[in-house]
Amino acid sequence: MKDLQNQFNPTSNSTYFPFYIIMDKDFNVIFFSNGLSSLIPQLKNNSSFFDFFSIQSTNFSINNLDEVKNIFSKILAIKVLKNKSLQISGQFNDYNDLLLFVGAPTIWFEENKTSAFDSIFFENIFSEIKIERGELVHHQDFKELVKKIEHSEGVFNRGEERLKELSLETNSDSSAIILTDSNGCIFWSNDAYMRLTKFENSEILNVTLLDLIASNDSDSKVLEKITSSLQKGIDFDCQVFHKKKNEYSFWSRIKGQAVYDSKGIVIQYVVIVEDITKGINNQDRLKESEIRLSSLVMNLQKGVMLEDENQKILLVNTDFCSMFSIDVDPKLMVGVDCSKSANQVKYLFNNSEQFVDRINQIIEKKEMVLNEEIELKDGRYFERSFIPFFTDGKYIGHLWSYSDITIIKNYNQRVNYEKGKYRRIIANMNIGLLEVDNEDTIILANQSFADMSGYTIEELIGKKGAELFLDAPSKQMLIDKDLERKAGKSDSYEIKIKNKQGEIKHWLISGAPNYNINGEVIGSIGIHLDITEQKNQ
Repeated sequence: MKDLQNQFNPTSNSTYFPFYIIMDKDFNVIFFSNGLSSLIPQLKNNSSFFDFFSIQSTNFSINNLDEVKNIFSKILAIKVLKNKSLQISGQFNDYNDLLLFVGAPTIWFEENKTSAFDSIFFENIFSEIKIERGELVHHQDFKELVKKIEHSEGVFNRGEERLKELSLETNSDSSAIILTDSNGCIFWSNDAYMRLTKFENSEILNVTLLDLIASNDSDSKVLEKITSSLQKGIDFDCQVFHKKKNEYSFWSRIKGQAVYDSKGIVIQYVVIVEDITKGINNQDRLKESEIRLSSLVMNLQKGVMLEDENQKILLVNTDFCSMFSIDVDPKLMVGVDCSKSANQVKYLFNNSEQFVDRINQIIEKKEMVLNEEIELKDGRYFERSFIPFFTDGKYIGHLWSYSDITIIKNYNQRVNYEKGKYRRIIANMNIGLLEVDNEDTIILANQSFADMSGYTIEELIGKKGAELFLDAPSKQMLIDKDLERKAGKSDSYEIKIKNKQGEIKHWLISGAPNYNINGEVIGSIGIHLDITEQKNQ
C-alpha cells in the first residue's frame, strides 16, 4: 500500500481523474478516489470490485487478469450495483502489476436498460451513430452528449500520459508531502515525510495537521493563521515546530496548497513539509553575530561607516557623525547614498579638493588603506583607514574608519620639539654623552664623545663600547657596572681606555640606568669626562 501511494499522487490526479479505482489481480479494491467514495459511501478497501460494480458490455468475458488485459484502453460502462441510476464509463489499464480503472459518472437510461457509454456504441459512435428522434432522448440532446463523449475520450488519453508522468515525479521527489482533506485531516503521505518525521503511515492517517505541530513551541499567531486558512479554504505558508516521533521537534516550513473541485470548493490540501532547522540555526547565529558586530562598531572610539557596493550606508556610529558635524540620528542614515558626501564635508579640510580626489581614488582602486593622516582647517588631525570587502572575488562594500589623533599629534610634536632641544644641548656640550642598551651596543653619542674617542658618530653607532675601548681588566669592570645599572644603581667611576689612535686615556664616567615607559631598564646613559691630563699631573 505504501509503495502504491508513493507512485500515485491522488491529489494531483484528481484534477484529471475525479473517479478511479486501483485493484489487485484478484479484483480486490486497494485504493480509490475521494470523489468515488462520496458517490458510493459503502465502498471500502479490500472489497471485491464485483460486489459494487458490474461491467455492462456483453462482448467481453472478464474473470481474471489475463482476460481484462484484452480490453485495456477500451471505454467500458460500469454499472454501480448500489445505485441503480448511476454508472461509470472509463478504461481499465495496467498499473505496476495492478489494475487501474479511471472513469467518470454517466447517464443510465432506465427505459430500455441501455447505457449511452456502452463499449459497443462507443467504438463506432463518432462515425455511425444514427438514432431516430425520440427513441432514447431528443436528437439534439444526444448530439450534445456525443460532444461530451469526445471531450472525455481526449481527457482520458491525455490524463493517462499525465498519470504516468506524475507517478515518476512522486517516486523521484525527495520533498516530504502529505495530503489532507479540507479540514486538515491527513489521508496520505509519501516516504520522504515518514523518513523526516519517523512516523509510520498508520500513525498519522486521520490525524489533523495541527496535531503534528508542537503548539507549545510554535507562535500562537502562526497556528491561528493555519487554522484560519483551512477554514477559509486558502493557501498557507508558515514556519512552525513540527513533531518527530520519539525525538525533539524540528523547525519546519509548511506550505499548504488548496485543491478545488469543478465548483471551486476546496476538497483537499497538498502540504509540503521542509526541515529548516539548520537554516534557522544559521540565521540565529548570523543575527547574533550581526548584533555583536553592530554593538562593537557603535561603541568603538572611532568614527565608523559601513557602505555597500553602491556607497549606500549600511551602518554608521555616533562618533562618525560627531567628527563630521552631522546632526542626524545614525539610525536614520541607513540607506543614504554617500556617493556625493565627500563634496558635502570637504569644507572641513585644509586641502578640500585633494580630500575629494583622494576619496574617489580610494573607492576606485578598492585597495586597503591604513592610518592615512589628514589635516582639518580647525587644527584637528584625523587618521583614516579604508577596508574593502569581497565575497568569492565580488566586491560587496567597504568600511571607513576615522580616528581623531589631534591630541596624539600635538603631544608628538611637543615631544619632538623637546627632543630636538635637548639633542641640540647634548650635541654642543663639552662633556661626552653615550647611551647604550643592555647588550652594551651604542645607540647614541654626541660630538664631544666622538672627539674624545677619536671615532666619528657614524663609526660608533651599533658598535659595542667595550670592544672598541677597553682592555680585559676594564671590560670586567664594565660588566660589573652593567649589572649595577640593571639593578637600578647609579654611580661614578674612573676607567682606562684606548682611543682610535691607540692612545691611553683616563675617563671619569658618571653612569645611570635608562628606563622605558613601563619602568623597565633598557640600558644605561653615561657622561664621560677626559681626565688624562689631570691624572698625569
